[in-house]
Amino acid sequence: MTDSKREEISKLLSQRSESGARDIDSISNALKDEPEARVRRLRSDAIICIDDVEAFSDSLQAEFPGLVNFFANYKTGTPTPSKFSDEVPIVLFPSLHAAVLASLDIEKRRPAFNGPDFNRPGIFCRLPWPDESASADPEQLIGGREFPDDTFRLACQYRDLGRWFTLHYRTKGYLHPCTIADRKGRWTLDREKSSDKQYLPFQVLDFALSEFFTLYDLNDGETMSFAKRAHALWRRIYTDRIAHYDPATGKVVQLEGWDGKFSWNIGKHALANALSDPPRYAGFAPLSASDGSPLMLGPISKLR
Repeated sequence: MTDSKREEISKLLSQRSESGARDIDSISNALKDEPEARVRRLRSDAIICIDDVEAFSDSLQAEFPGLVNFFANYKTGTPTPSKFSDEVPIVLFPSLHAAVLASLDIEKRRPAFNGPDFNRPGIFCRLPWPDESASADPEQLIGGREFPDDTFRLACQYRDLGRWFTLHYRTKGYLHPCTIADRKGRWTLDREKSSDKQYLPFQVLDFALSEFFTLYDLNDGETMSFAKRAHALWRRIYTDRIAHYDPATGKVVQLEGWDGKFSWNIGKHALANALSDPPRYAGFAPLSASDGSPLMLGPISKLR
């Protein structure tokens, strides 16, 4: 979109009738010749810990030093909490890692009351266009407060949205093993019922999926290139190759027929923490040892 067309649209958007409604017909007429976007999305999830977030954040800073990081709620309220009002001042964080830590602090100070993530903002990461970076205006740096919905269909809208992705970090962190269970109460460690086996002290990562998401216009090489590169950096921090660990000994258990491939992606740091002292495992394995004892998720030998 040219600067003159952008200025025209801006004036139309700011003008309202006596009833307060925008002149939709005039806006539609002004945009009738604008090409439509060919929208594509990238979405993938993984079970990660805060160390994995830091690794992802460091790789982003090295690749995109001008990246701005802020709470997604300036632009969107999905999934939770609600979108901030336009009067809420914009706060930018120096890195994705710093933004996630700030979101965890908010959740800690405001107890959740409508699901585990209700008070934890998602993180929006955006690489501003050169003129936006030069302006140093937070409103321009975040690309405005609009986000694609059913009315977003034009290439110029996705160009203005720019180069971006969101990260929703959903885990509660490492917890006592007796407090972890799936929805049916399986794969838990009950010390009272396991008195015949002495377990070493350990913790287990809350088994919650964190999500990477972005939209881009397939016709826009710059936004597409950024989206694919950011997603590639995200994929580097996790793997689907895991080993089973006996929490009583901290050693790997060889299971017959196990090919090492897990059904979920798990952060490499989350897996490596199984080797710390005391161990911090990435989760309970869906398989048990031959004696029925629960097994834990950890790195295979090449990740040690």
